[in-house]
Amino acid sequence: MLAALKAGKHVYCEWPLGTSLQQTQELAALARQRGVVTAVGLQGRVTPALQYVKELVEQGWLGELLSVDVSAVVAGSPEAPVQAAWEAERKKGAHFFNVTGGHTIDTLLFCCGPLRRVSARVSTQLRQVRFADTGATVAVETPDTLLFQGELASGAAVSYRGVTVTTRAPGWRMELHGSKGTLVATTPVMPQITPIELLGAQGNGELAVLTVPPRLDTIPADIVGPARNVAGLYRGFARAIAQRGPFSPDFAHALAVHELLESLVRSSREGRAVSLEAP
Repeated sequence: MLAALKAGKHVYCEWPLGTSLQQTQELAALARQRGVVTAVGLQGRVTPALQYVKELVEQGWLGELLSVDVSAVVAGSPEAPVQAAWEAERKKGAHFFNVTGGHTIDTLLFCCGPLRRVSARVSTQLRQVRFADTGATVAVETPDTLLFQGELASGAAVSYRGVTVTTRAPGWRMELHGSKGTLVATTPVMPQITPIELLGAQGNGELAVLTVPPRLDTIPADIVGPARNVAGLYRGFARAIAQRGPFSPDFAHALAVHELLESLVRSSREGRAVSLEAP
């Protein structure tokens, strides 16, 4: 990517942007200096159901947003093929904490706004992985558990639980509770990958399925599966290049999410709550 940015090329990069915060800072700074359009693969932001959640929050459908609870539980295993060895190495950057944590926290920010304070616990529960095809066992350096409580800029309380389990994983769930209503979004894997079921209720009504307005789903019907949301990012990125306009999520946004992840690590390491700047 450095070569492309130095040559003044527009660049799309999958998430995470860098293998470290320092590398991410360098890439974001170079993109800003060159004045190019950039995009990062946080494709949950183009998921129609999450766009609808964002609309409902902003329109006051929930009333005052009081609390948000997020659960992201993914399947892991104490055994893996040797080709997956990079997932156990912190320096490689592409592991549960960065990937699953980054994606699901970004969808929280997209729907509900920025965090201003967090208190976190980051840990590794599965401390070894055995490569089934070679029999070798290596230590796992990367976190597989992220728990935090926090407060949004709006004042709403946040509870987040992200874990890797070796049994059946229920996937992702986000509950939003307001003074007038409730929204519950679920999917069997992760929100950027598999379709989301959205339920809602106002007052003391029963939760019922909410239909996402068709206007929010602009991806051609022949694009199916996890590729749909990626296609949505591609289309937006291409439009931004053609119009020479800004695009989000770009490298600057990716840097803000990386900085938030680093703040969660710092909170856990120091055993205290930390205040955040809005991404």
